[in-house]
This record gives sequence, structure tokens and C-alpha cells, in this order.
Amino acid sequence: MELVSNYMCDDTLRHALNDLTKKTFGFDFEDWVTGGYFEGDYIPYSFIENGKVISNVSANRMTFLQNGVERNYIQIGTVMTDEAYRRHGLAKKLMEHVVKQYKDSCDGFYLFANLGAVDFYNRCGFSKETEYRYSVKNEFCMGKSAGEFFMPVNTADEQMKQKYMDMVRRSAVNSSLEQLNKFGLQMFYSADMENVYYAKDILGDKNLVSTINGIFNIVQICGMFFIAMLVKKFGKRNVFALGLVLDIIGMLVLNFSGGSMAIIIVSSVIRGIGNACGGATMWAMVSDTIDYGEWKTGYRTEGLVNSACSFGYKIGNGIGSALLGVILEVGGYVGNAAAQTASALTSIRICFVWIPIAVYVCGLIIMKFYHLDREFDGIIADLKARNK
Repeated sequence: MELVSNYMCDDTLRHALNDLTKKTFGFDFEDWVTGGYFEGDYIPYSFIENGKVISNVSANRMTFLQNGVERNYIQIGTVMTDEAYRRHGLAKKLMEHVVKQYKDSCDGFYLFANLGAVDFYNRCGFSKETEYRYSVKNEFCMGKSAGEFFMPVNTADEQMKQKYMDMVRRSAVNSSLEQLNKFGLQMFYSADMENVYYAKDILGDKNLVSTINGIFNIVQICGMFFIAMLVKKFGKRNVFALGLVLDIIGMLVLNFSGGSMAIIIVSSVIRGIGNACGGATMWAMVSDTIDYGEWKTGYRTEGLVNSACSFGYKIGNGIGSALLGVILEVGGYVGNAAAQTASALTSIRICFVWIPIAVYVCGLIIMKFYHLDREFDGIIADLKARNK
């Protein structure tokens, strides 16, 4: 076991980190890094074994202007340990290492804890504090709705995207506590804007983006806690397939919602459960194929498999972005138009509903040929016997 850190620009190690974040939290850093949003302030500290990240604690260097005085804080995040290595104190050792690394060069540490992890952080020397949330009053919008006043970022328009990024970098300090190096963190949370088209032009209210995404994300996060139980009972393949079916149903419900808030909420709940099933099992299934490859060929090719997945992911993103632009252009979509033509609305539906459904159906077909669940215990037992 080896301790490594500050490796986000190392493709092999970053892919290994992505594997664990996908299994634990359902997200990865790939688009954030390859999109040019990572600026070096996020530093993972990881234990690796046989090329696999088995535990991680990350330090995010945060520079604030606090009542006119510059302060340097460390936000602790992405605290996780692979299920097979838990209860060995690995996360605590990494936490102690990070605190020791920065305690003499920063003004403090903070983190946002899951309720189930509060006791762990208490043992690491952290204490609970009250969190506050602030919102903009209606008067600030000068009589306009928030949707009219705050324009969304259109990721299909590179000029608008660049303008938004420039605004994030140059935003002025207007409070007693302001983050100065905010760009990387802001772009981590706001880079994915694909839902803006749909809420604005199909449902007739771009403010529904927050409703759709908010409910979807909450349900997905809550659903993650029950996936292990479902996998134990039904297997990874079946849970993944269930997720695809729910995603298809959710997309169809949204397509025929007619702007009804109740139906939109139902759609978001269905898709949130579906994504929880898919996100929690997909990368675990990829890991299983690595063990299968070792059993079948005698070679363990973690780096090759992870690189292939990452390459395919990037190719898919590239094709998806290009296809989005082409379909919208063919449909006659005009970004700032007061109303879209029928063909433009059809092109948006194709991008947002029918292409994803087609991809989900392809996934279901592929799952017909995936049989590792019923073979996996025997494969692992055979590998252990070989390595004795």
C-alpha cells in the first residue's frame, strides 16, 4: 500500500480515483479536469494498492477575503474508502496526514459532513457548526422574475460559456466573507447545463431547471443508500437494467408532462431512482470485468480497462456535444428567440428525450449478454486459489 497525492493531471491515477468516486458518490472528475476547469487547488491524498485507489481524503485549498483580511482555509472532501478495505482506519490516517500537512500554513479546516459520518469527524477533531443559507429578495430583480433576470448558461454557445467563465473569474467581492479562488469550485458545480434547453423551451419555464435537477439529485442521493441491499438480492446486472428501465419511463413521463408540476416531480423521482441504480452499479460492473479478464487471460489490466473507459467516455462526450449542435441547428433552434419553431422544439425533444431513450435501450440489449453476476463468486475463488 502506497500513499500518493496531488495527481489530478496523472491520467492513470485520476482514473483510479474516478473509479472510487463513482462507486461511492456516483460522480467523477473527468469532465472537470479535461474541460480545463481544474486549477490545482483540489489535492487528493490516497492510499493505492495494485494500482487501485482504496481510500482517499482530499484537501481543497480555499482563499477567502474575510472582513477585508485574506484567509487560507482547507475544505476537506471526497472522504471515502473502498468497501473491501473499510474498518481498518485508512480514512482516519489520511485525515491525520492532511491536517498535519496544512495545519501550520492555513487558518483552519472545514467540511460538509453526511449525517452518518458525523461521529467519524468528531473523532478526527472536528466539531459541528450551524450552517446558514441566504437567498436574493424579489425586490433585487426590479420587478422581473428570477428567470428573466438571471440568464442560464448555454453550453452549446461557446461565446456565452466563455462569458460566464469570465464573470466567475472577475466577480467582485460584495460580502464580509468572499471566496477569491472560486473558479474551479464554481465550474465543478455549474459545468453541466444540458437541462436548460428543455426547461426553457419545452416546458415554457427555464426556472424549472432547479426543480427538475433538485428533486432528481435528492432522490438519486437518497436512493444510493438502498442500492447495496438491492444488489445483494438481485445482482448488479439486474439492478443496472432496472435503472435503465426507470430512466426510460421517467423520460417518457417528462416528455408528456405538458408542463404539469406534479408530473414533472414524478418524472424527476423516477429518473432519480433510475440513475441511483445505474450510477451505483455501472462502475462496480466495470471493476468485475477486470477480475474476469485476469481469470480468463492471466493478466490484470486495470490501467488498460480504465483508460479504455475514459477514452470511450471522452469520445461519447465529444460525439454527444457535436450531435447536439447539429440537431439543434438542423431544427432551426435560435438561442435568444422569444419562441421556438415546431421543428426546433422537435429537435430539443430528440436531444433530451429520444436519444437518451435509444441509448438506454441499447444498454438493456447489452445487459442480455452480461452474465458475470452468477459466475463472479467462482471466478474470485479461483483467482484466490491460483495466488496461494
